Amino acid sequence: MRLLFVFLALAARLASLGQVVKGVVLDSEHEQPVVNASVVNKKTGAVALSDADGHFSIIAERGHVLTFSHMSFEAGTVIVAVDDGQRMVVKLVPNEVMLQRVIISSRTKYQRDSAERHEMYGHELTRPLTPKPRYTGLGCSGCFGWLADKITGNGKQAKKFRKGFVSDDEVKFIDSRYNLEVVALLIDLKDPDSIATFINHYPMEYDFARAATELELKAWVRANYREYRLHR
Repeated sequence: MRLLFVFLALAARLASLGQVVKGVVLDSEHEQPVVNASVVNKKTGAVALSDADGHFSIIAERGHVLTFSHMSFEAGTVIVAVDDGQRMVVKLVPNEVMLQRVIISSRTKYQRDSAERHEMYGHELTRPLTPKPRYTGLGCSGCFGWLADKITGNGKQAKKFRKGFVSDDEVKFIDSRYNLEVVALLIDLKDPDSIATFINHYPMEYDFARAATELELKAWVRANYREYRLHR
C-alpha cells in the first residue's frame, strides 16, 4: 500500500511538470540538422540543446511558448500544440548578408562585422613594418629607413593600432557570446542594469569564449550566478 502511494505521488508530480516534448531543429534552407540550438521554455525557464542530429527534448505543456535560437540563425518561437509521441519539427532561417552581390549564409553578426572591419582597415593591418637595422662590417643595412621611422613615429603608431584592433576584436567576440540577452535566459535577473552588474562582476576570458561550447558557456554562467547570489 505504501509503495502504491509513493508511485501515485510520483506520477502526480511528473504530470504536474508537463510532458516531454521532443523534436528536431532544421536549417530551413538546406533541411540539415542544427546542432547546439538553444531551446527555452519561456513559462518554466527550462533549457535544452539540440544534439548532433538536431534532436531535442524538453518538459513543456500544451500552450507553453518555446523559443529556439542559434548564433547562425534567426530566432524562432513555437507554441506547444503536440501530444505525446508526436515530434515537433522546427525550421530556423539562416542569417544572411549581401556582400558584392554574393549571399553569405549562416554567419553571425560578429563574423559579418569582423569581416567588414578587416576589409576597412586591411591596409593598416597588412602594411609591412620597418625592420630593425642590420649592422655589417661595411656599414648599416636599413638604418636610414629605421631612423626615419623613429623620427616620424609611424611604426610605433602602426603597432599600437594593430594591438588595439586585436584587443577590440576580442572584446566584440566575447560580447557576441556573453551579453544581456544570453544571460537573461539563464538567470532570474530581468533588470538590464542588474544583469550588466553581474556581467561586469564576472568578466569572461577571450580564450574561454572562443573554445567553450554553448553548453559549457551556460554552465559557466549559472555557476558564477550561484556564487554571485551567495555574496549578495
